[in-house]
Amino acid sequence: MRSTLRNSIRAAGDMVSSWLSVVIGILGVALVLVNVVQITLRTAVRFSFPWVPEASVFMGAWIVLLGASVVFIRGQEVQVTALVNLLPPALRTLVDYVVALVSCFFGVMLFAANLKYRQLVDMTKPTYLPLRYSVLTYPLYVLAISIIYWSVMAIPAMSERRANHGISVSHDLTDTADIP
Repeated sequence: MRSTLRNSIRAAGDMVSSWLSVVIGILGVALVLVNVVQITLRTAVRFSFPWVPEASVFMGAWIVLLGASVVFIRGQEVQVTALVNLLPPALRTLVDYVVALVSCFFGVMLFAANLKYRQLVDMTKPTYLPLRYSVLTYPLYVLAISIIYWSVMAIPAMSERRANHGISVSHDLTDTADIP
């Protein structure tokens, strides 16, 4: 039952990751096109849209934050484990659990802080932008949920691998190969 639920959650995570990758690609193309049009108009006609720099910042932030979300959902975050690998296996496992729990706490705090920040940002709307500044905060929600997802999925995966192999493992959720 637990593995079926975990597999269903993992399948949903894979689907969300695929959709986010498509959104990132669309935003990347839009970012390039908007800037090419802006540069062309400014050079050829000496006219420029006042919203292009802001829109570029918004799209760039969305690309970065959604990209980080995809990395967390796929369990492919960068880890520097040089010092952790020097620890005995039991202590290494403890460090793995602490990192997962702290990451989950960070995700919850990021989500809560973003709710408060969004209320402050929504007080103003620039007249030359079609969107409110709070639109920039939407990917932070996705990132917070992705970090919580990674944390929740990493803990059972660590326990399962440790039970199967008797050693501590990394947080890579995508690697199902046997650990030597």
